[in-house]
Amino acid sequence: MNYFFRKAGIKDIEFISKVIIEAEKSGSTMIGLANILETDESTLKEYLIKILEEEIDGCEFSLSSFVIAEYNETPVAAFGGWVEGENEDGQPSFVLKSNLIGFLLPKEKVVALKNKSEAIKGIAIERELQTHQLEYAYVIKEQRGNHLINMIIDELLKIAKNQNSSIKKSQVQVFENNTAAVRVYENSGYKITKRVESKNPETLKYFPFNVKLLMEKEL
Repeated sequence: MNYFFRKAGIKDIEFISKVIIEAEKSGSTMIGLANILETDESTLKEYLIKILEEEIDGCEFSLSSFVIAEYNETPVAAFGGWVEGENEDGQPSFVLKSNLIGFLLPKEKVVALKNKSEAIKGIAIERELQTHQLEYAYVIKEQRGNHLINMIIDELLKIAKNQNSSIKKSQVQVFENNTAAVRVYENSGYKITKRVESKNPETLKYFPFNVKLLMEKEL
């Protein structure tokens, strides 16, 4: 099949919001982000659209970070990638993400998020500055098995190296039980370098699993 790869734009916000939600499920029926914000899927989508419309660069909620694969002029897959700390204000992605949530979401949702900070910290892996980061991969059901995520990773790495030739490492975080995703990343040359297991029983109330892996690829 012939695919066309391009960076996401304003017209793609609806599709990218779906990408984020489906990726949050991580092969399960749970939506981690919806759970910690105590909301449903449709309302989460509304929040994500508002966040993506801000077009803030440098985090997993940055529209500019996504590359889309098109087939017959229709988006069929996407993946986000950025260089950590390389944005207008030099801020790490968690600060940018926190600011977006704090400014755009209702106060009670921000409080709900803060109340679950310990469960979140249990599986948190800090992102290294000046490394390439991957987050939120999704392929529509009809196009799976065609190595689209691997092809998009190649495109994301080309973009990153063109913007900053000094980056030496690309990283992706994945729940350990999402074995299909682990295999996809291994096929692109990523190797498991860290395993973080949450001992907090609350973690499994909000997330698909309580073990997260860090996978890396030298560039």
